[in-house]
Amino acid sequence: MLRAHLGPVVLSAYANDYYTQQLPGWHTVSTGARTQTNAHRAETLWLNPVAWRRLTHVSPVLLERM
Repeated sequence: MLRAHLGPVVLSAYANDYYTQQLPGWHTVSTGARTQTNAHRAETLWLNPVAWRRLTHVSPVLLERM
């Protein structure tokens, strides 16, 4: 399971309650996207705490844009 992985994990998917419920404590970043049928959806990245720490350590400027 992704929660047990010791390294950084970044999961990309359309926003959904299942991942939100299964990945408590993970940070999320969302942006607008379009599907293959041109419908509007929210694309979301779920980052585990390890990935989030590495991202904030490497690129604090990037975080200001999120």
